[in-house]
Amino acid sequence: MSFRQILSIGLAALPLAVASPSRAAGTTERIVAPISQLRLSDGTKRYSVPVRVGGRMIEAMLDTGSFGLRVMVGAVPSSHYQPLPLVRRFHFASGVVLEGMLAKADVAVGAATTESPVVIQIVQSVHCAVLKPHCPAAQLDAADYRLGGDGLPRQGFTAILGLSMRSPSAPSPALNPLSFIGDRRWIIVLPRPSDSAPGELIINPNQLDMKGFQMFPVSIQASVSDRQSLHEGEMPGCLGAGTLDQDECPRVPMDTGTPNALQPFFSYRVLYDQKNGLIGFKQRKQD
Repeated sequence: MSFRQILSIGLAALPLAVASPSRAAGTTERIVAPISQLRLSDGTKRYSVPVRVGGRMIEAMLDTGSFGLRVMVGAVPSSHYQPLPLVRRFHFASGVVLEGMLAKADVAVGAATTESPVVIQIVQSVHCAVLKPHCPAAQLDAADYRLGGDGLPRQGFTAILGLSMRSPSAPSPALNPLSFIGDRRWIIVLPRPSDSAPGELIINPNQLDMKGFQMFPVSIQASVSDRQSLHEGEMPGCLGAGTLDQDECPRVPMDTGTPNALQPFFSYRVLYDQKNGLIGFKQRKQD
């Protein structure tokens, strides 16, 4: 799902900024969560990681293009989260709109846990944006809709884990849970289409894990005219050239939730360093 998404509250869309929790604790040791690969019946590839909400483990779609943990109502018993008196709409570029209340819950990504409850969204309804009435949710009953399912009945996931480092300037936003775990760094090693083994989401990577990455600053406003930093949803067009000049090296889109933006993850390990506002790339060995 494209990074260029809008979080709507009432009638106003609020600006985005880099998420900066006052402190992050929870699990501090190195954790590796498996990244599973799913092929929908239309051939679309999707990726997921195990997530625990309260005491219930579910498989959540892995999406670097959105932020926050969003769970379909009924996927987790209501006793596993504490509702908040706030309702939000989250718009995806596909036209799908998730609507539902915010809640607080103890969350784990793989075995990496938050120290205290964090805000998530409980999705109570799904519909299409006015300007995109034929979105993937258009032809499905609520019972048949799944996140990332491309409009195919009962295909996809009951939760989506958005790992973007950005957040809205809004009260009690549902942020990326990894923003509250350890040193706020993680590495994505996406399984390639031919891989039978799962990939890896390395949380709290050690120095050996982070060795050899070429690092770049991440732009807060993600302006396409910014020549000094990257949007976290893009990769430099020519790594190693020592330039971010888009005229010389057009940038390449990258998003685990968008089928045509997966290639950078097949070619590189990608390190997200939210603590320092950086993103890094390290070439993967070819099988």
